Amino acid sequence: MVRTMRLTQRGHRRESGTAIAKLGFGLYERFIRNYKMLSLGPEADMRRREFLGVLGGAAATLAVCTTVLNAADEKALLGHIMWSAFQCSTYAELSDYKSEQERLHLVGLNAGRTFLEAMKAGQISEQALREAVPINVLQRLEGPSNEVIIDKIYAAATGYARDYIVKRKTGIWGPTEKQEARSYYTNHNCILIR
Repeated sequence: MVRTMRLTQRGHRRESGTAIAKLGFGLYERFIRNYKMLSLGPEADMRRREFLGVLGGAAATLAVCTTVLNAADEKALLGHIMWSAFQCSTYAELSDYKSEQERLHLVGLNAGRTFLEAMKAGQISEQALREAVPINVLQRLEGPSNEVIIDKIYAAATGYARDYIVKRKTGIWGPTEKQEARSYYTNHNCILIR
């Protein structure tokens, strides 16, 4: 995990990765301490201004930290979108939804390219990778180029989806492959992948 150093208003160093965890409790302590001081003494107006400054600075720090972490998490989620889009493109193909199959294939390709570029640029933390990216994608991240890696992931995702439907044993009166694929297409919310 990449950690960057930030300075608080008082000049203390704080790591951005742990800032969010520590910020909530530290804010509460400062709030209680400053709240008690607000109504006491002749310098109450000055204390109120200091208190509002501290509160505003803490809120701004929290907003910046969550924005940075959310951007990294969004890029990590592209690995999950890639895998799901490739699987759903197989369900669409087996369901005879040709236009959906092409659309989902392109969504998977674009998500995969963006994900791999962000990963190679170091924009995705190890923690975000572990939490958001499927293990099937993580196992196939080595290759001479991004296109080869995406091809390996595509082959695995489509093979997994195809095997699950085609090789699955159903009873004599069970659904056909096309019905099964349409069911999986619907149940996996494939139409929502963009």
